[in-house]
Amino acid sequence: MPDLDYLSLASAMHRLTEPAVRSAISLLPVVPGSRGLDLACGNGDHSIWLAQSLSSTGKVVGLDISLDCLHQAMQSSGGLKERLAFILG
Repeated sequence: MPDLDYLSLASAMHRLTEPAVRSAISLLPVVPGSRGLDLACGNGDHSIWLAQSLSSTGKVVGLDISLDCLHQAMQSSGGLKERLAFILG
């Protein structure tokens, strides 16, 4: 079970790096139906940002070993549920 302080720290760190990560995502050759995989997705921030860059036919899968992290990721996914899945593994 991860330390919940880690999840808070990760969220804060991701807010600092968000502009750079979103800029890198914008350089990807995304076409309708694109697929993405986020291994060790943690709280799901990067999975969510990638899913936001895809068309409605795209799909991103976030994979993590922590149920706590995946639970937070699912809560944060908002209206992207058709484009986003989180899996324990």
